[in-house]
Amino acid sequence: MSISSRQSLDIMYKMNEVDVLKTKILASIANLYDNMTPGNSDPDELADALGDVVLYTFLLGKKTGFDFDRVREEACHKIRLLLISDYTDVSNDDLCLLAQYLGA
Repeated sequence: MSISSRQSLDIMYKMNEVDVLKTKILASIANLYDNMTPGNSDPDELADALGDVVLYTFLLGKKTGFDFDRVREEACHKIRLLLISDYTDVSNDDLCLLAQYLGA
C-alpha cells in the first residue's frame, strides 16, 4: 500500500505542528528559567511562561492523539500517586489544592 502525495504532505504537516509545539514548550521552559534568575523576576512574565508551558502541553497532547480530558486525568493520577507516596519535594497541602482544582 503506497501513501499518496497528499497523505504524505498531511503527515509532514502534522509532524511539523508537533515539532513546533515541542519547541514552544522548550522555549517557555527557558523563559521560565530566565525569569526565575535573581534580579530578573517579573511576576507577570513568570505567570506568562507558566501559562505557556501548560497551554502548549495540552495542545501537544491533542496533536499526539490525546484529548484534553486525558491529559488532565493523567495529571490527576500523578497527583494521587504523589499524595500516597513519600514524595517530599512538594507539600501535600499544595498537591491537595491542585487535586481539588483539577477535580482529581
